[in-house]
Amino acid sequence: VSDSEQVTRQWSDSEDNVLRRISVAGCAFFSQKSVWFGILLVTGMTSFVLTILLPSIVQQAVDESSLRLASLQLSRPQANRLVMNAVVEVHDGGQSTKQLHPSAFDISADGVKIAHVSLPALSLSGVGPSRVAVTSQLEVRNQTAFSRAMTQLMVGDATWQLHGHSRLGAEIFGRWRRTFDVNINKQIYILGGMLSNAAITSLDVKDGAGNRDALNMVARLAVYSSSVVEVQDFGTLAFELSSKKTLLGQLIFDDFAVRRGANTFAPRLRFVKSADNEAETGAFLSRFLEDKDQVAELRGPFAPSGVVASVGTGAIVQAIRVAGSGDHRTSEVAILDKAATFEGFSVSTEEQAGQNRTMRGPLTIAHNPFSAPIVHRNISSQLFLEEPIAYIVSHPVLGRHVCNQTNKLAELVTMEGMYRDHPDWAPEVGFASKARRTIFLPAQPMKGQSSGPSCVFDGKAVANGADCCFATASIAAACRAEHSGAQFFNTALVSSYQLYIGDFDVAINSVQTSLAMTFTPGVSAGFLLQANLSCANIKLLAGKKSARSLSSGSLS
Repeated sequence: VSDSEQVTRQWSDSEDNVLRRISVAGCAFFSQKSVWFGILLVTGMTSFVLTILLPSIVQQAVDESSLRLASLQLSRPQANRLVMNAVVEVHDGGQSTKQLHPSAFDISADGVKIAHVSLPALSLSGVGPSRVAVTSQLEVRNQTAFSRAMTQLMVGDATWQLHGHSRLGAEIFGRWRRTFDVNINKQIYILGGMLSNAAITSLDVKDGAGNRDALNMVARLAVYSSSVVEVQDFGTLAFELSSKKTLLGQLIFDDFAVRRGANTFAPRLRFVKSADNEAETGAFLSRFLEDKDQVAELRGPFAPSGVVASVGTGAIVQAIRVAGSGDHRTSEVAILDKAATFEGFSVSTEEQAGQNRTMRGPLTIAHNPFSAPIVHRNISSQLFLEEPIAYIVSHPVLGRHVCNQTNKLAELVTMEGMYRDHPDWAPEVGFASKARRTIFLPAQPMKGQSSGPSCVFDGKAVANGADCCFATASIAAACRAEHSGAQFFNTALVSSYQLYIGDFDVAINSVQTSLAMTFTPGVSAGFLLQANLSCANIKLLAGKKSARSLSSGSLS
């Protein structure tokens, strides 16, 4: 038994030893396999991280980043290229610095590729938004689409797309720097409206600027641009100018440029007269001469040259304010004096050629707001009282006449012989550059104003056969003003005449209100064709209503 136990014990010891050795060998074998497996696993994971996971993370970060265009200046266009200076803010939310390698990108607007730009290497800060200044060449790829996109920026905001491929260098875990291929597809919101606040503040005509069918004017145009876009050296741009849906002509910029903030320009304004627009051309100039602001429309641009081509149906329509002449009224003061009002000038008409005919009328101080000489022909101006008047005339020679309430004074017209010292001069009124002059316009009754019998003195008709109410209306108005302690009374003037600027002519119709009619003391003291007529002969009647101010509608 003891031997058997010893053999068994030895066998057991041997068995344990073998198993132990087998276990050690097995562990060693499997330990070596685990290391290789670990190496393979780490290598695989590293490859996955470096080639798939990190690029995906970087691409996602690029996709989630945003761009804001702080400023964009386009200048010096040559053929289909422009110089681009831009400042871009990049918001990426990362903490590490990055380096964008030199890249080329396409720019699209409304889904259409309009330009191509090559960018130099750009460094992006890892703290807060990166503000990057870029200078490059912008290559226009689609002239029509680019023109339409630039035109849109003249009146409003726009969104462009930037897309292309690039390489981005970035730090990994703050230690390792690697370079990744990235796709960039970004929308860039652009604050536009370069011409949205445009206004024509003055208009002038230079000497010799008018021909039969066209009038060349010089405008002063003010623009305050809040757009981030600035353009420079864009060459000649022309915009159509319309009023009341009627094309008048063109506003032409010889070298179009708009900077951020306040801008002033001196474009040319060329009116082209036709049968379709002649009436509105006259109405536009009439409102300007009345010193009335008006709103016209710009449509365009149309470019005889330059990088922005004519855009045709894609043209903008932009409202533009046009200021009045700034001179308030072409006629400043109308003067009643004894000589002009009562004795009159010797005026001959075709019906009474060769005969002295006494015409009455006021003296008016008028002026020319333009630098070019102008001429008024075929003047017909209806003169109204701003406050109607009713009165009775009682005179031992002229008789008694009841004059019902009216605001009509007279119609002032040009006639042969209207110049006292030069009766052979043409019945027209010429003005030198920016000049003022005093003119006499013979007066006659308006249509329907004189309805009574002719006013007769010493067997002869006075006031050219008109009734005594017409003959005495201006005296009665002067007496009423004097009774109130004034030496003037307010009138309104509704005028029509043919305006000539060089060989260009157009019909003008204007309304001026609150035109002060001053008078000399001799008017109310009275002298009418050797018949004394003073305020003592006039009894003012209370009117049914008092209209201190007349609108153009009521006057017409």
